[in-house]
Amino acid sequence: MLLADQIRPEAGCVLRHLRETGIARIVLVTGDRADLAAGVGAFLGVDDVISEMKPEDKTSAVEKERARGRPVLMIGDGVNDAPALAAADVGIAMGARGAAASSEAADVVILVDRLDRLVDALHIARRSRRIAVQSVYVGIGLSVAGMIAAAFGYLTPVEGALFQEAIDVAVVLNALRALGPPVSFAMTSPRLSNEDLQRLEAEHKALADLVDDIGMTADRLKRLPLEEAMDELERLDRGLRDRLLPHEKKDEQVYAQLRQKKRRRTSWPE
Repeated sequence: MLLADQIRPEAGCVLRHLRETGIARIVLVTGDRADLAAGVGAFLGVDDVISEMKPEDKTSAVEKERARGRPVLMIGDGVNDAPALAAADVGIAMGARGAAASSEAADVVILVDRLDRLVDALHIARRSRRIAVQSVYVGIGLSVAGMIAAAFGYLTPVEGALFQEAIDVAVVLNALRALGPPVSFAMTSPRLSNEDLQRLEAEHKALADLVDDIGMTADRLKRLPLEEAMDELERLDRGLRDRLLPHEKKDEQVYAQLRQKKRRRTSWPE
């Protein structure tokens, strides 16, 4: 009997999107054995793997990353992750199946068991911060302009007070935009046609032999000499790069279009 944690199917796509959003360094911190953690880290392509960690060790790992001079974002779901989530600059807990302690210690709780919501959370946070900074600058700028106008006699005290109230209302209304979806004036993207769906299904079926080859190659490796095993791995690597990777990138584009279509349906012009 073999028991093992499976890697989430969306993990690779999520990590790629995180790097696109500007995440400079991704570290896998786990309490699992070094060999298991190294295999997962190599598969996902993270920058570093720290294994066999206790809860206090995870906190030390967060402090070590913070010493690099950049904010640290920690993602976890177990009770062992709670101290590290609290120590990080931004702690994000997967609350759907995670421990209550991690949700209480985190700054952000994702209520669904999907890693891709992490990318959405980053986009929401950055948009909210952009709106907040915009409101601060606009409010200060208009207030300074009103004081200068009042100093030169262009505004009476009553007019200045009303102008300041108008500035406050405008800034508050602008900040309320953070509660809604991003504004989009583009037309809704077209639905996938039957031809596109059939093409995607045909591409998936065409890759079935490559998927089967992965399992069969894994079974043969233990019985092959080292040189033949290396040849088999090189052959499999070429197949993955030439056939599977381009297909996965096409799938990501399709999913991105569908997500964008959903966002546009829920957005409204301001």
